[in-house]
Amino acid sequence: MGRLNSAVAEGCVAVTEKALKRRLGITANRAHQSERTVEFTFTASKDRLGEISSALFKEFVQAACGSEQGRTKLGSVDVSVDAQKGLQSVLFTDVVRVHNFRFDELPDDSPAITAVAEATYFRYLAKHSDAQAYAVTEFPKCLTAKGGPRLDVIIAGYVLFSLLSDDGDEVKLRMYIKNIDEVLGTMCTSSFASTVLPHSWSNLDQLEPHQLVDLLEETQLAISDFWTDSAQDTRARSQVIFLMTTIGSELREYFSKKTLAAGGVFGDSKSATEMALSCCDDWVNMCRNLTTIDWGAVWGGRFEDLQLRVVCDRLRVVASLRDLVGEIVELLNASGELHFLRKETLWEAMESIDIFQTTAAVEKQWDAALSAFYRRLEPVEHRCAAALRDFFGERGNLAPQTILNEVVKFRQLIRRPVVAKELVSERDALLAKLNERLQGIRLEFEHRAESTEDDLFLEDEDRRCQTGRFMPGVVNNMIWLRQLRGRVEEMIKMCKSLLLDLQNAREFVLAADTLLEEIGDYELELYKHWAMDVEDNSHALILDANAPLMDIDANGRVEVNYPERLVQLIREVRIFRGLGLRITGEIQRMVDQGICFYRNGVSLKQIASTYNSMTKDIIPCTRAMLLEPALFFENIITASGDRKLTWRNVEDAERFIGKLRTASQSLTDANRRLHRLHKEIEAIVVELFSVDLLRSRERWMGKVHTIREKMEMSGFKNMETWKLFWDVQLYKAMEYQYQLGLESLHEVVAEMKADIVYDQETGLAALRPSLEVIRGQYYQRIKDFMTFPLGFRGCGENEFFKEMPARNERGIFAVMQHAAQLFKKVQQELKRFHPLLIIGQCGRNGNPSLEEIVGKTLTEVQHWEQGIRLLKQKGKEINAEELFIKCGCITLCTASIKGTVEDHLYKLSEVLRVTLRRSAENHLRRIDAYLVEVSGSLDSTLTKLDEIGAANVHHAYLVEQRPAMEVEFYHFYNKNMLLQNMANRAGLDFAKTRDEWDRVMHRLDSYESEMEEQMDKLKAVIEESVKSWQKKLERFTNQWHELKPKSADSPNAVQFVKDQQEKFKALEAEERNVSSSANTSS
Repeated sequence: MGRLNSAVAEGCVAVTEKALKRRLGITANRAHQSERTVEFTFTASKDRLGEISSALFKEFVQAACGSEQGRTKLGSVDVSVDAQKGLQSVLFTDVVRVHNFRFDELPDDSPAITAVAEATYFRYLAKHSDAQAYAVTEFPKCLTAKGGPRLDVIIAGYVLFSLLSDDGDEVKLRMYIKNIDEVLGTMCTSSFASTVLPHSWSNLDQLEPHQLVDLLEETQLAISDFWTDSAQDTRARSQVIFLMTTIGSELREYFSKKTLAAGGVFGDSKSATEMALSCCDDWVNMCRNLTTIDWGAVWGGRFEDLQLRVVCDRLRVVASLRDLVGEIVELLNASGELHFLRKETLWEAMESIDIFQTTAAVEKQWDAALSAFYRRLEPVEHRCAAALRDFFGERGNLAPQTILNEVVKFRQLIRRPVVAKELVSERDALLAKLNERLQGIRLEFEHRAESTEDDLFLEDEDRRCQTGRFMPGVVNNMIWLRQLRGRVEEMIKMCKSLLLDLQNAREFVLAADTLLEEIGDYELELYKHWAMDVEDNSHALILDANAPLMDIDANGRVEVNYPERLVQLIREVRIFRGLGLRITGEIQRMVDQGICFYRNGVSLKQIASTYNSMTKDIIPCTRAMLLEPALFFENIITASGDRKLTWRNVEDAERFIGKLRTASQSLTDANRRLHRLHKEIEAIVVELFSVDLLRSRERWMGKVHTIREKMEMSGFKNMETWKLFWDVQLYKAMEYQYQLGLESLHEVVAEMKADIVYDQETGLAALRPSLEVIRGQYYQRIKDFMTFPLGFRGCGENEFFKEMPARNERGIFAVMQHAAQLFKKVQQELKRFHPLLIIGQCGRNGNPSLEEIVGKTLTEVQHWEQGIRLLKQKGKEINAEELFIKCGCITLCTASIKGTVEDHLYKLSEVLRVTLRRSAENHLRRIDAYLVEVSGSLDSTLTKLDEIGAANVHHAYLVEQRPAMEVEFYHFYNKNMLLQNMANRAGLDFAKTRDEWDRVMHRLDSYESEMEEQMDKLKAVIEESVKSWQKKLERFTNQWHELKPKSADSPNAVQFVKDQQEKFKALEAEERNVSSSANTSS
């Protein structure tokens, strides 16, 4: 009978036959075999059914896991199986409790009823059985053979086998293949698996998918080693099958979790699905290669994990569906019709399916989901067909290869029957393009095949075709032919997958196959020509074992007597063998001989190449440093000249090569170390170009110290030339940074501070410390950088660094020029304060005092107002002056000078106030004097007419002075108001003066009326005086007439006359006065 699909079941069938015959002494016949069951018949008494079942159960477990104890996983349940304890017997009625199906009442002579009862029994066990191993007995008659006894061995609801006995001693053993494969296919002991599989396999859940590739290779090696070390019998085969199926099962479980965590196989991320397919395919291929290639002679057939194969097929379908949807999205998005595709509805039927489960129910769901997916996709396919028609129409004029590259992007979509049917004409055009491309390949093939003798042409073609570099021409030709073959096979594959239903497709495939045959024939012809050429020139390829290993030619070059063509031949043979070509025996013998000495030949060629190219590899300035290892190397070569070593002297040649290799390695190591050190120093020197010497001098010098330390610790001798070389490079780096530093030296000079103060002696602004001191400090600081090269010491004892300042006179001149500009700016800042300090020079060195100057200069109130405004302006200016003034690296503090200027301004304000008050007081004094004069004039009593005249003259004078006094009063008022504003308090009190002014001016204005009154009074007085005089005259007259002596002799007559005469004179004088007053008044 044929082989079973299940390897575990096949193993169980094999051990059953052996166990019945060897352990129980029973000869069994295989009566029947199907996909579901295998039946044996034999003769045994009914009493032995328990013994037979226990023996077979042990053999099954032993075959499955290599031990009588193990574990198996059914769904999500782990079941422990221990065949050593024996099987627990359970009655059928205790196990199967179906209330709506009465087994005892069913007849036992109807095969149909028996089949229904059997199916009901199996379904009930699968749903309700305990997760353990046991044996069921005492079956109802409908489930037995003619009412005889029956015993079923069950693990977790899966019946492994049944023993049925009839009325006699004939026993039927029925083995259930699928149940055996399901239960025992993954059974093994954990200790057994841990001893075979890599340790990291136990931590599978903690690994990322990309880490599984290496782990699967380790697992393959572990299983291969286990099989190689085992007895390679049935038990070892079962154990290996268990390990392979276990790996497959755990891979399915692992990727089920990973894809679920990533959103499912139809989620946004494709990486988890792609990695699952890759790993599962890898494991299937590894198992196939192990059982067919590595163990093919012993294993017989091939092992394939069917459940993992189903999962791989599903994953490939998922990948193709995702590619299909991706192509639809790309196509509709380009045409602006993406809204016709509803991706969420496409995957609805598949989202609930765990494709890593292989049960029948999942398989049914999977088939239904695929059908639903394709039904929902049909309307979109019609839309895609129209879009693809436009796509082909737009690209009809492109080159064939370009169109093929474009079409490949939609290969899944074009394969769909609906799309393929609607794109018949477009696919015909594509087939035409394929024909055109095929003709182009044929022309290229014929053109190159006809030009095989033209080496230059072939070289250009190799470059264009991008074949192997540094390969012999024949090898490049072979590679080129394989490339052509690959392109033609790719077109055939595309035609068969997308265009085979077209009318001319088969003609295209036939033409392509013909071209493939021609390429194969030409490849075979090339190979034959190559083989003939090699055989014809075999005399130059056969190595003379007695020839010396190496010679030195007239030019001093070392030549190794190992043909270069032989090295090339070995490479060609290796490549041809990799291409699957058969190598002739003669060529293989030449290659084998070359390989025998190949290692020594290549070693000598490498050493000779080192010797011959030594001058090119050594840095010129380091030649003196490599003198000792170079001389040692040359001495070994020249020392072997006395006794020529040949290829036949294997031991001597090995020793010579060893010494030569040691010397070469020593020289190479020294040169490499020197190169590495040279590169390290070069990197440091290059970095010195970017390290700021001005701002980071310590870092710059630190790197120079590092260079010196590397040189000192290198251990080389004769370093003078090398040091000179690096001193020159250091000079370049330093000069570059020195020039940059001179350009920005003024920016990094340390800050210097000074106060702007008032110089009492000169009366001008000055610095503290003085400008000369600051200038000296500045030049001292820039001198430190400008003279830095004078004291610098490089790697050697070279003195040319001292010449650097002299070679950079222009930069130093620029520094000095900037310094002069800096101090000029400082002096300009000082001069800005000089006008504000002019007040301090008043009253000094013969200069008039400030009060004198102000008193003489300011007369009008406008003068004081202008002075006050100027004072306020200067006060604002000095307040707005920055506290610190930056002049490059010099910071000037203005606090002192600002205080001095404020003092001067305050002094000026006081002088303005004092002089303004004094001027106002002068005005007030003049006004008061005027008022006193006017009051005195008005208050005088006029008794005489001349007094009145004088009063009138004085009045006219006072009236004339009045406007001037009003101006005086105006000026006083304005100055007093300004004084009041300046002092923020009451000014001069002039209330009395103002009242007096008003009173006096009023009287002055009423002077004429007062004079008229006085004149009237005077007239009255005069009239009264005249009347009084007249009375006095009349009295005098009367008295004279009465008392005048009658004669001269009268007593006292003379005296009387004299008295009267005096009285008359008085009357005359009074008369003159009265007359004068009267005349004046009139």
